[in-house]
Amino acid sequence: MRCLLVLQLVVLSLLTLLGVARGETSIEGFTEPIRRIDLAAAEPGILVKLFVKEGESITIGQPLARLDREVHEISAKIAKRAKEQRGRLSAAQAELKQRAQRLERLRTIEPKRFASADEIARAETELSIAEANLLAAEEQIAIDTLEHEKARAILERRELRSPIDGVVIKLHREEREFVSVINPTVVTVVQLHPLQVIFPVPTTTALKLAKEQQVSLRVPELKQDAVGRIEMISPITEAESGTVRVKVLIDNAQGQYRAGMRCVLNPGQPTSAPLASVN
Repeated sequence: MRCLLVLQLVVLSLLTLLGVARGETSIEGFTEPIRRIDLAAAEPGILVKLFVKEGESITIGQPLARLDREVHEISAKIAKRAKEQRGRLSAAQAELKQRAQRLERLRTIEPKRFASADEIARAETELSIAEANLLAAEEQIAIDTLEHEKARAILERRELRSPIDGVVIKLHREEREFVSVINPTVVTVVQLHPLQVIFPVPTTTALKLAKEQQVSLRVPELKQDAVGRIEMISPITEAESGTVRVKVLIDNAQGQYRAGMRCVLNPGQPTSAPLASVN
């Protein structure tokens, strides 16, 4: 009887290995967000405002949190005022016009010997200086414009905006709390469409798969079938397990699947439904 039991176990193991080699066995993984981002403050400061709560849906570019920025706002206003000043430019333009007109008059009366060569040379020098003053005024306006853009960029760094369409899953700080350089993370956000699943696929099965291929999936908790698209097949076989990492994307535009759910891949089973866009 004992020998028979051992024989049965050996046969079962051989059948299992044969099934793996043929790609007939199911392979399990877990759904994960396609992106998970810990948003950190670019600079230290006091967190003065949180615009979102945990579990709230967000859109790309949406403000999530703001650090204190009173000093930076004043700097931006000063830079804007400097950029808009045109007094020096107007004075330089008027001076240039006057010098040019004077030189023209001197050249007109020179043939009649009412103006000397020295006067004309001096007028030409004054005109060159006026042109240089105008150029300096224009260059200063360009510098002031860049300073204003710099001040606005620094001001923008005091506000955290969402880089994705997704969901806030954790707030690491509370309002009026200091955000340090050592621990700058303020908000964690995730993108749940599409979802990804990393499957440890036996090498023999992975060799039969291809990028962009549609595969059949099963979500046991929901008792539902799904269709996935292979996003990546690792070129490396893990020596310890003899498996290959295969990333599969699942359409989740309707939010029907949760991250962290068990998902089963059936490599040998044909897909029975069209695959929605998972980009």
